[in-house]
Amino acid sequence: MAGREIPERRIYSITFVHDGEEWTATVGEQLRGIKRRMTRSKGQRIERTTSISDTAIVLAIFQGTPYIVVTDKGISQKYSKWENPFMAGSPIAVKYFAE
Repeated sequence: MAGREIPERRIYSITFVHDGEEWTATVGEQLRGIKRRMTRSKGQRIERTTSISDTAIVLAIFQGTPYIVVTDKGISQKYSKWENPFMAGSPIAVKYFAE
């Protein structure tokens, strides 16, 4: 991407939070995530999780402030709620390709 330095290590996957949902972007895979919500049952607070996903396939992830994720939205005919590319902020986890 223009204005970005070539990284020493290529990013394979990041996990980031967007609108209270925890998303994972992995190169070559669809975006996947977890939506958490708190409920009450018999006076106890219980965390419930729901798996979420998006049809966009991740093509590349660029490190920076913010991190940038490039998908196949606009290349393929798939619907995606994410723009292409989109900003993922500062991830809570980063995995690199093996060298």
